[in-house]
Amino acid sequence: MARWTVLGSGTALATASRGASGHLLEVDGARILFDAGAGTLGRLAAVDVSADAIDRVFLTHYHLDHVNEIPALLFALGSAAFDRPRTVAIHGPRGLLDLRDGWRAAHGEWIEPRQTRIEWLPFEAGWEQAFAFGRLATFATGHTEHSVAYRIALPDGFVVVYSGDTGYTPEFAAFAAGADMLVLECALERATATDRHLDADGAGRIAAEANVGRLVLTHFYPDVDVAAVPARVAQHYAGEAWIAHDGMRIELDAD
Repeated sequence: MARWTVLGSGTALATASRGASGHLLEVDGARILFDAGAGTLGRLAAVDVSADAIDRVFLTHYHLDHVNEIPALLFALGSAAFDRPRTVAIHGPRGLLDLRDGWRAAHGEWIEPRQTRIEWLPFEAGWEQAFAFGRLATFATGHTEHSVAYRIALPDGFVVVYSGDTGYTPEFAAFAAGADMLVLECALERATATDRHLDADGAGRIAAEANVGRLVLTHFYPDVDVAAVPARVAQHYAGEAWIAHDGMRIELDAD
């Protein structure tokens, strides 16, 4: 069984219905977070996933709306309620250890769980590795100096690409090429050539150029006319285009 859950489909400008970025991948009992913006723990609880069920975290970049629930997660794992030996791995592009050291300076032992061993595992863009849940590859998106997107090939062959934050580039479309599902940001109402985010037209162009099986749009700022997004995407991309919402659960099946 594999499933993708949208925990947060909004941005730093959270609304009552859209929280900051966070996504959960579940594969044969493994639970993997992709980004963890504010409110991620509460939205995990809303889909009946405990904080101590998370095995790994993959961060796309270090803007607060993608990472600032990590100290809260570490604080929670120090609770007596989760007092059992285990390991949680936190992966991220260059800068991860600086982020960790800043959090340690601010919070001290409160984010050093007693029983849970935290592995901090930085990587360079272009890194690839095989895991039990699938093979993961990364791509530099250019949103920040070291921001990345992830491509996950599950054991049954189903491929998910998660963009994190990105502007339009043909290179990103090539990275996403042939994916069964592309989880793609659509932060802006209207993007310009210099923006480091996408609008509906840019998202549609990427999905079409990548020839993905399904497009899931997420990371909306409040001023985006979400109701108009599908029609704008359809001008470029003829496949399925879904609007993400917090709590959305998507079964991933290669068949």
